Amino acid sequence: MNDLRNGIQGMGYGVLPMLAGIAELIGRGITALIAGHERSYFIACMASPMAWIIASALLIFMFFYVMKNMDGKLNRKSGDSDF
Repeated sequence: MNDLRNGIQGMGYGVLPMLAGIAELIGRGITALIAGHERSYFIACMASPMAWIIASALLIFMFFYVMKNMDGKLNRKSGDSDF
């Protein structure tokens, strides 16, 4: 997860990894609320793994979005050359 986050940030998209962090926080919060309502220790223990799954899914989607964007930028630049 950190590799995707750092890679996306390194390509100049700093807001997208921050959104993944917010999704991670929301995932933990929702799981904690469910755990409290159900009075389940097991669900409380699953808050972090659930947050990682949510953030990873979002980061994978963002990665493909960034790669498509970067591919478009590179194709436009290479189309302008006289070679």
